[in-house]
Amino acid sequence: MFVYLVFTFAVAWVIQAGVFFLYRNGAAQIAQLIMAAMMWVPALGTTLAGGSLRTLGWKPQINKNIKTILIAWFLPAVLTAVGAVLYFLLFPSHFDLSGGLIATEDVLAALQKQGVSYSQYILISIIQAITFAPLINTFFALGEEIGWRGFMYPQLKERYGRTRGRVVGGLIWGAWHWPIIWLIGYEYGTGYPGFPVVGILLFCLYTVPLGAMCDWVYESRCLTRENFHKLHKISIKNLSIYANCKS
Repeated sequence: MFVYLVFTFAVAWVIQAGVFFLYRNGAAQIAQLIMAAMMWVPALGTTLAGGSLRTLGWKPQINKNIKTILIAWFLPAVLTAVGAVLYFLLFPSHFDLSGGLIATEDVLAALQKQGVSYSQYILISIIQAITFAPLINTFFALGEEIGWRGFMYPQLKERYGRTRGRVVGGLIWGAWHWPIIWLIGYEYGTGYPGFPVVGILLFCLYTVPLGAMCDWVYESRCLTRENFHKLHKISIKNLSIYANCKS
């Protein structure tokens, strides 16, 4: 476990520092590709620490886990929608359908040229997010899931028990993202009160329950935890674009 954590954190944090440099120098698209590749660092750490990929439960048990598969596929979008509704009920002035706060004038002009409104564009994106996008993004999320739920969580649960192990695992998973939250405002931006400490703490509040849900899916051995992981993030980003949060 020590070798796994040292390698996974050291390599990822160096990569995140490089991502910060790229963002500062106007190479955001390259930085995003590197961040996607970074998701495979936990899998590499697993092999370096002597973990066996063959014992991670690759054989799907679809017939026995139809209910779990459906929950893993659709629950993230449902939870995100409920959270968005509650937020905008509390802060209705933050709701904006124009796209002016996020989309550039060039993007809006391109959509208009294609005869697509911003709201239609977001609707299409949401449909994609709950249909085929998770299958495409599963490749990247798989790298993290091999390391976190496949290798690290079982050892933490054996040492601390299921509940405490999942909490510790979620905190470790959240801490893995800390530099990128601080350096480029990953997930929350940089203009909120208490930056970056508040963002770091909120992200851990996010990774602990999400990690527990992914681990529950993993224990079912239905191989949809990667979809759950990525679909949750896709759903959040699409709904946040649909209703922009004004700073």
